[in-house]
Amino acid sequence: MDLQEEIIGLLRDQRRKPMRFQKMLYALPEADAGDVAEALSQLQVAGMIASAGHKRYILAEEGNLLTGKIAGNEKGFAFLRCENREADVFIAAKNLHGALHNDTVVVRIFDDKETRKTRGPRRKQGGSRRGNRKEEKFAETHQEGTVVKVLERANEKIVGVLVSGGKTAFVTPDERKLGTDIYIPSKFLHKAKVGDKVVVEIFAWSQKGRAPEGKIIEVLGKEHTPGVDMMAIIRQYDLPLEFPEAVLAEADRVAVIREEDKAGREDWRQVVTCTIDGDDAKDLDDAISLEPLDDGGWELGVHIADVGHYVPVRSQLDREAYNRATSVYLPDRVIPMLPTQLSNDVCSLNAGVDRLALSCIMEIDANGKVVKHRIAETVINVDRRLSYSLLNRALVEREEAVIAENQDWFPRWQMMEQLAAILREKKRNRGALDFNFPETKILFDADGSVKDVVKRTISVAENIIEEFMILANETVAQDFHRKKIPFLYRIHEKPDSEKILGLEQTIGPWGYTIRKNKDGEITPKAIGSLLKKAAGKKEEKLVQILALRSMKHARYSTEAAGHFGLASKYYSHFTSPIRRYPDLAIHRVIKDYLHGGNREEEVLAKLQSRMGEYAVQSSLREKIAEDSERDAVKAKCCVYMSDHIGEIYVGTISGVTGYGFYVELENTIEGLVHVNSLIEDHYDFIENEMLLRGNCTYREYRLGDAVEIQVKYVDMERKLIDFVICK
Repeated sequence: MDLQEEIIGLLRDQRRKPMRFQKMLYALPEADAGDVAEALSQLQVAGMIASAGHKRYILAEEGNLLTGKIAGNEKGFAFLRCENREADVFIAAKNLHGALHNDTVVVRIFDDKETRKTRGPRRKQGGSRRGNRKEEKFAETHQEGTVVKVLERANEKIVGVLVSGGKTAFVTPDERKLGTDIYIPSKFLHKAKVGDKVVVEIFAWSQKGRAPEGKIIEVLGKEHTPGVDMMAIIRQYDLPLEFPEAVLAEADRVAVIREEDKAGREDWRQVVTCTIDGDDAKDLDDAISLEPLDDGGWELGVHIADVGHYVPVRSQLDREAYNRATSVYLPDRVIPMLPTQLSNDVCSLNAGVDRLALSCIMEIDANGKVVKHRIAETVINVDRRLSYSLLNRALVEREEAVIAENQDWFPRWQMMEQLAAILREKKRNRGALDFNFPETKILFDADGSVKDVVKRTISVAENIIEEFMILANETVAQDFHRKKIPFLYRIHEKPDSEKILGLEQTIGPWGYTIRKNKDGEITPKAIGSLLKKAAGKKEEKLVQILALRSMKHARYSTEAAGHFGLASKYYSHFTSPIRRYPDLAIHRVIKDYLHGGNREEEVLAKLQSRMGEYAVQSSLREKIAEDSERDAVKAKCCVYMSDHIGEIYVGTISGVTGYGFYVELENTIEGLVHVNSLIEDHYDFIENEMLLRGNCTYREYRLGDAVEIQVKYVDMERKLIDFVICK
């Protein structure tokens, strides 16, 4: 029985009475006070226990208490979301008690009597009632609660626009889900002017209807000045732009390859290797070699930069890499996990120079099965840096000039394409999902202004690298799971049955069903069959989006729980240690094992604990990176469309709701045609057919219809674009 289970048992024995921390320590004589405190914290975050004040704790289920995160709404009310609970809890604005969006809180669930009291009497037929109607609606359909304690603040610093000055100065946050402006006392204005984009540090939280108070700590510039949008996102997500001097100094010291570093490694410098990346990539962390075997199979070498050689555990570089946990790719810049001395130089597998690598060498049969493999520390010398565009011109467009110029390489490229196709088909046959959403690519002028927004699709060359990297990630994960060495896995758990039920109810009227296996479980193949059935139809994108929303978010874990989306039993992230901390972490585990370490029980226990810490941090920072990257793309799309107000485009209706419909343009930019702009008629939302139908004209706007729109308005703060239908 672990410590958390013991604590749960103690609290259950209390029979609904809170237990003091000191009494808990007395009941757990062999447990360290620090370990008990950490276990209590983890149980609170998981929503299993709650604080009853004065270092007393109670089972959440026995105190009608839940722990989770606040999901705010710009109208002022919010919801509580818990990891181990499907249904959200509604929290009226007056019951937030200073809690804001993303705060971790303890909420007490109202009983029926309290709920009726807080909602007040029901409206009589034809009567009226004050208050927010949307708030009333959610209160009627959800369990309701009140915040009793804020465990962790998520918004100590916010980014927004100063909308009024003087003695009554307020900043409106860019994150509208905070649901409130921030009051700025005049002495804390920091010379900011109305219309400035600013960073605010909150020092007093809202109470009894009063706004939170803060002080301006940085003025980013006028709201619509070029570059301010990206700086606002960087500050909003607290992304670290600069490396500390100590980290840079350490990077300078270690960024060199010495002859003694190559000793004891397998020498792969005579084997033909190449990198395949985007034209503008600078951090090249993977190279491949591919040779045919006599039996019709191949020897595939996936050679990954040996970043662990340069970044020792607990060094200055390591602490900074752990804090960042991932590189962040914004449209106009990269915020790297490691200093450029490493990421773009000594750890980058540049052509023509010796580089240290950690290689996974796989013998693959003609059916794409790995029949033998090994992992080794190597030294390589990349023969050629290839680009996606070059390979696509040769393999897809079949440009004669490119093929002629690369006669020595072209047969090898064809061999890569053949193996990747076999691996891809093998992956599809086992049920791996392919949502195939096009990406948005922002193109810039020389001065940094947005020149264009285009659709970017995954190319054949990118598919080649993707299949080889996936195979290496699976092979490494399976290897170390069998060795029973503490490891870091990339997992994607099965979707919750409730979400699948919701998906079925939504797509059922369109004639779609989701088959379950004999045990009544959803399999990747079932979701794949759904996507295949919708392919090419007007509702294809919506079915993809709804299916994706029913999935859980992939994360890192010490348990090999499988990857649902890839239909893979074992999966890890091994191939990008320059830009992802989990990859660096498992490189160290692998290297220690290769050198005879990771054998003693005490060492394994400490390693397991460390892997758990890495999993939590890496998952958290990945989510922040994804959110900031998505917001940055939206911001640049808005900048681009703000120069095209009044212009007319043809797009496709990509979503229909009761308040209007979304239209996606060929360049992937999406805007809303609000139902209020359809003034020629009153439109009803027919949900099971995903359309709006006019009461008088019977005109319909259906999912998948091509429509001509005009760009009406761009809301830069909310990152929203409004379209109107051309008459």
